[in-house]
Amino acid sequence: MPKYDKNRAKRVVLNCREPGCGKEFWGRPIAKYCDHRDIRFRKRRKRVYDTELNNRYKHRYGTTVRVIFNCRACGADYPLTIYPKQQVYPAYCPHVNPFRRKRFESR
Repeated sequence: MPKYDKNRAKRVVLNCREPGCGKEFWGRPIAKYCDHRDIRFRKRRKRVYDTELNNRYKHRYGTTVRVIFNCRACGADYPLTIYPKQQVYPAYCPHVNPFRRKRFESR
């Protein structure tokens, strides 16, 4: 029996199976997608940060001020330094990890 040689495998015309593409391309019979599935052609996705998780805190301080906040998860007081022109500050203590935040919000 002759062995399968992938370099000599026949090329056929196929339709891309990516939803919304449908482009025809030359490929091996086992291929499903055209070139846009290659990692070099993938679109970069930007991370979107939710401002509600960071607790947007609006202030009008013109200088650096040290303020004491109350943690929403454990109720402990913790100090924060507020800088001018910076609006995003945490609503939780530094020791509260993302898992605890999600659990607290689901209650």
